[in-house]
Amino acid sequence: LAGLLVLAEPFRVPLMDPDEGRYAEIPREMLATGDFVIPHQNGLVYLEKPPLAYWLVAGSFRVFGETERAARLPGRLATAGTMLALFLFARRRAGESAGALAALFFGGSLLGFGLSRIVLIDPVLTAAQTAAVLAFAALAEGGSSRARERGLAVAFAVAAAAAVLLKGLVGVLLPGGAVVIWSIVTGRWQPFRRLIGPLPILAFLLLAVPWHVAAALREPEFLRFYFVREHFERFVLPNHDRPGPAWYFLAVVAAGFLPFTPLLARLRSVWPGRGRARWAARPLEAFLFVWVLLVVAFFSISKSKLIPYVHPVFPSLSLLLALAVARDEKGLELRPVERWSIASLVGLL
Repeated sequence: LAGLLVLAEPFRVPLMDPDEGRYAEIPREMLATGDFVIPHQNGLVYLEKPPLAYWLVAGSFRVFGETERAARLPGRLATAGTMLALFLFARRRAGESAGALAALFFGGSLLGFGLSRIVLIDPVLTAAQTAAVLAFAALAEGGSSRARERGLAVAFAVAAAAAVLLKGLVGVLLPGGAVVIWSIVTGRWQPFRRLIGPLPILAFLLLAVPWHVAAALREPEFLRFYFVREHFERFVLPNHDRPGPAWYFLAVVAAGFLPFTPLLARLRSVWPGRGRARWAARPLEAFLFVWVLLVVAFFSISKSKLIPYVHPVFPSLSLLLALAVARDEKGLELRPVERWSIASLVGLL
């Protein structure tokens, strides 16, 4: 039901300014001009973001026409695909109900459902980064054949390359950083070595590099504007006038995970505990926690803060919570404080 609600749009809803208008107009101009290398908005070069999200919307326009529904379709399919991936991943490890809950917690959360219905890059970025997270989580669990490990490493590389073509260097910096931190805290480096093998590196470079080279050859200011201004200056300088306190994204997670926020207290049961041995013994949970904490901490110290930045942690939170519920002998039988909290929150919403 949550998946169907994510995909449904029974009546026409006009695009909202400024983001929906921008992220629908750029693909429309790509189709009108035939230039799929350099994005343009109202005829002006727009190099703030890579082009993959624009390509997806342009493809939707080509197939379904230039409508609001077509503009929103890639984000909705990305959210539904993320829900399906969570369902399959959790079902294999903890059973059918855990898979259903993982999908429900993500697609039914306020932020997960809300962003799926807006023309934004973030739902597609979340799908790509979730693919990378799940690929490495499966690799970290061990017990796979050599061929499957190579396949998971290549899947991680492809997903990271897609994330780079969606939002820039954070697409590889954050998943890669989570892998390195996990390797340090667990003392296990073999999965990391799989990722830096020749085949994954080649796959990443073949997918992520060509557009950057083509854009740099076309636009002399591309490298300075795209890497310096849109990456480093955006992170360290308050130039974009998007301030927020240090706890900004903690509040976003708490509000965005409604109405399931009261259940997050159950994550204590899947916390690996103290000591390298315990983290190494629970590689799946350890990596998911590392990913969530890294993303929240990374954007918390940034000088530019927007609500969707932490959207990629919601699938991992949903998966962790589903695993915690699955391991509870009473399942999702709500405790009194949870029942009253959720009822109050739903009433408020």
